[in-house]
Parts: sequence; C-alpha cells; structure tokens
Amino acid sequence: ILITLWLLASAYLNYLPENTSFQGKLSGITLTSLLAVLGLVGWAVTPVHIAAYDPAISDHQTLRYTPNSQGGYDVAEIPFRFETDLGDKLPVTSRGDSRNQLVNFNFPFYGQTYHQISVTSVGLLSMGQKLYHPNLQNDYGHFPAIIPLLVDLEPAAGGGVFARIEADRLVVTWDRLPALYRPDAIFTFQSVLYGDGSFDVTYNGLPDPLVFDPDTTPSAAPWLRG
Repeated sequence: ILITLWLLASAYLNYLPENTSFQGKLSGITLTSLLAVLGLVGWAVTPVHIAAYDPAISDHQTLRYTPNSQGGYDVAEIPFRFETDLGDKLPVTSRGDSRNQLVNFNFPFYGQTYHQISVTSVGLLSMGQKLYHPNLQNDYGHFPAIIPLLVDLEPAAGGGVFARIEADRLVVTWDRLPALYRPDAIFTFQSVLYGDGSFDVTYNGLPDPLVFDPDTTPSAAPWLRG
C-alpha cells in the first residue's frame, strides 16, 4: 500500500510545473527515507514481539469481583468453580444487533441497580442496554459493562451462549465458541452475577497459545477483560 501511494504521489508531482527548491526536495527525500526506514524496522521486529508475548491470563481460573467501600471492586482469585448447568441457549449471532440478548435480572453495579443485562456474543455483559458494537472502538468507556473476555466469537459455528437465571444470581456461559476470525481458536468462559453486586469470572478452555495479530481488527483476538 505504501509503495502504491508513493508511486501515485511521485507521478503527480512529476507532472506539476517545477516550482520546488532544492532545499525543499532535499527535505522531502530525507523525511520519506526516514519514514521508510522506521516502517521497515517496525515491520521486521513486530513478529518477534508477537511470538514472545505472554498475556497475563490463566486458563482454569476463577476470579471474584467484590464491591468495596471506596466505590470500586476488590479482585481475588478463588478456588476454581465452573457451573455445568448452563441453562438456556440464547439466540445471539456474530452480526449487528443480533449480537445481543436482553435478560431480566436485578443487579447493582457501581451504585446503580439495573434490571436488564444484555448478553452478547463477544464476551461482554452490558448493563441495562444493548451493546452498539462500534462503540468498542469509538468512545469506549461511555457505557457500563462487565467484560469477562472481549473477543469476536461465532455462535453459528458451534457451541453457544447460555444463560441460567435464578432468584439471586445470573449464570452466563460462552461455551466452546470458535473465534470469528480464527475458527481453530475455541473459547469457554463463564460469568456469574450475584444479587449483592459481586460477580465471578471463570475461564475453562482457552486457546493455547493465545495468538495476537496486529494487522487485523482489535477484537479478532482477546482484547481486554475487566
């Protein structure tokens, strides 16, 4: 792409009337050469860093988030626990508004009680409203959410997203779901929301290793959690 843009700019400039000083040409050549070198260096070293990257996420682990007196959450690892009774399979897909399914559950979150939880196919629970997916890359942070593991998943290719609603807790499971852009990467994780505002996140089947590609959309690989 860069070579094509350079050829286009070069052809355009060559057809312009000659009105550029030698100093201007020298500055342009120097800047272009510097950008080319920096681009090539980045292109060369990036694969090495990707191969050596070890994300701080452990499989077969349960984390508990508990509200504290400072208005935030204390996070601690607790004994591994995975609910095997998954409940009902939700009709969520990997596209558009159908990524979401609203379920009724009263849950206090950062001082406000929500009566509906939007369960999505991308490993995210949105409070009180459906997720507008472009907001994840534009203005993220303007809506309340619990993110066990943000990654684009494809329920149509196997597995599913499940929810089990009880009087005092909601169990949501992303069960054996392949990644949308990497079907060989299979994910299983679960989040349990309790009526007192605490919640658990459990990982029970993650790809090994977790592969990251800098040349694709961010959520093609595990993006964030929290």
